Amino acid sequence: MLFPLRSILCFLLSTVVTSEITFTVEELSDKLPTSVSDMSVTYDETTDLMYLVGGCDDPQGNSQLFPDLYVCNSITDKVYSFDPKDNAFLELPPAPRERYRHSAANVKGNIWLVGGRTLEDMVIPEVDVYNPIEKSWSTIGVLPAELQVSDHGNFYYENYLYVVGGYEQEYMAKGTTFRIPTDTDELSTEIMPSLSDPRGDMHAVVSGKYGYVTGGFTHDDEGGGYCIPHSSTERYDLTTNDGWITIDDLSTGRADKALVVLDEHIFAIGGESKRPTMCSGETSEYTLVLDDIEVLVDPHLDVSDWKVVSNVRTMLFRFAGAAYPPTSSIYAFGGQQFYDPTCECFPTSDQVTKYHELVIDTSSSAGSIINKSRSVVAMVGVVLLAMFY
Repeated sequence: MLFPLRSILCFLLSTVVTSEITFTVEELSDKLPTSVSDMSVTYDETTDLMYLVGGCDDPQGNSQLFPDLYVCNSITDKVYSFDPKDNAFLELPPAPRERYRHSAANVKGNIWLVGGRTLEDMVIPEVDVYNPIEKSWSTIGVLPAELQVSDHGNFYYENYLYVVGGYEQEYMAKGTTFRIPTDTDELSTEIMPSLSDPRGDMHAVVSGKYGYVTGGFTHDDEGGGYCIPHSSTERYDLTTNDGWITIDDLSTGRADKALVVLDEHIFAIGGESKRPTMCSGETSEYTLVLDDIEVLVDPHLDVSDWKVVSNVRTMLFRFAGAAYPPTSSIYAFGGQQFYDPTCECFPTSDQVTKYHELVIDTSSSAGSIINKSRSVVAMVGVVLLAMFY
């Protein structure tokens, strides 16, 4: 829903005290083509489009198979582009295979897919590449068994695709970091320094010369495994490759979140936690969908703190997020909602929500809007965020 500028200004003047930035929210009438979670989304500058690939497309999301096990019963190979200028989706040639819980990265204008799982819960070894200009797919090779993972992170930096963490076939969390040279015709890998904390259900981003990971679950924690999400954040200098160092912890440990770089800040949006005293029995009883957003300002500094900047109006996890630089925007697509007892499931959703950023000159007694206006956009199946910092 769009609000008149006069109403927005009144809202800002009544709520902003020391902050310079706030966000208004517009719930778009345009919907995702299908309810989906656990997919990837990647922005391409050349086409000025965002690309969604794969995911769990079962409307019931993860539904109950056993009291302590919820699974997705339908995954997809579908590919869509999204144009932020008119909110239009376009279906594109399908990926070479169905996959979800994978990672994707833009490598010199091509979208590289790594890892993930099949509907039969097998890790996927093939690395598939989409060319947005030719609208064509290719498979560049197969990862060795010891490097096949799901629920991991990746990022691209200067002719290398870095792949970090994740789960191996039996859901043992890994700390492995490896990289794939992207300027050759044959797939090869190189092992790099490992994470300090093995983790899956996590994401990774690159900002400047650094790679970052934060959050995620491990099979080996004090709650019996997959119970207490990591709050630790690790940073990797890509110019030296000396290894990961631990920086400031998240205020709240979280997994299955969106991790997005916007204007050199890192945002951790939503995600999942657990009730640590109840990490046994039915998953529906102890799964917590988090309702806040944290930001790490100036993450390259030796001292930089995560700060909670907003509450999420409706809680989601297992969504995919990406930045849209032309308008300083963030998009978070799809995801799963909180447990619904009527279907014994965590349903997926299809709604689109837009977040518009306004910068306020707090030095002015009138609290005027300075000459800067940006959009922060999220597509999350339901309203995801309304924040200020």
